Amino acid sequence: MKSKLLWIFLLLCPLFSFGQSCASTPVYNGSGGLPVQYCLGGTTTPLSANSSTPGILVWFNEDGTPTNTPFGLGGAPAPTTTTADTTTYKVVLEPSDPTLCTSDTLIIPVIVHDNPIITISGNTTICQGVGTVLTASGAGSGGYYRWNGGLVNNAAVTFTPSTNTPYTVLGEDQFGCQGQATAVITVNPLPSPPTYSTLNQTQYCLGSTANPMIANASAGHTLTWYDASNTVLST
Repeated sequence: MKSKLLWIFLLLCPLFSFGQSCASTPVYNGSGGLPVQYCLGGTTTPLSANSSTPGILVWFNEDGTPTNTPFGLGGAPAPTTTTADTTTYKVVLEPSDPTLCTSDTLIIPVIVHDNPIITISGNTTICQGVGTVLTASGAGSGGYYRWNGGLVNNAAVTFTPSTNTPYTVLGEDQFGCQGQATAVITVNPLPSPPTYSTLNQTQYCLGSTANPMIANASAGHTLTWYDASNTVLST
């Protein structure tokens, strides 16, 4: 309760200074400007502010309680990134000069963003020698993707592995938050070519009746017949 009363007193002090000069309002001087932004689970650094007026910065949590003891002195707070939300910190300058009143309040919003959920779509089972397109999504507008192998800014990439191979993509959204996904491409070996029957007749007289062609597929496979222009005739 005392800490909240202190905060209220420091915030209202400039209103009742009756013409007394006040200390300069603190200015945020951290990198990146305001609002301060982090990713969920990211490493944080203490907040930073300064004032042109000599004195002591007094820091407060969103609810008005001091962030450090005694009375919010002794250093700026370091935000936490355990949950994705927005937290507001406040800081005032208590001047060394007793003729000056407490400064106005600097409000510092800190936003913790969720990490993007990256997914991969596409055909992950192919035949040997055939390529497949994998497409990454989830980084949103302004995001980018980086696949293993050094392919950058490619949401859709064609892969032609010769053996079963995992592919990982790292997605980064507009806030610099990252997520990744992995897909395994399974490569099935090509079947043995069908065997040609010696019973096939390949020469006929004009107008005579032709016999069906005969070929044998390897075990577990079926045949598809094509003409000279690769048009499917039968399966």
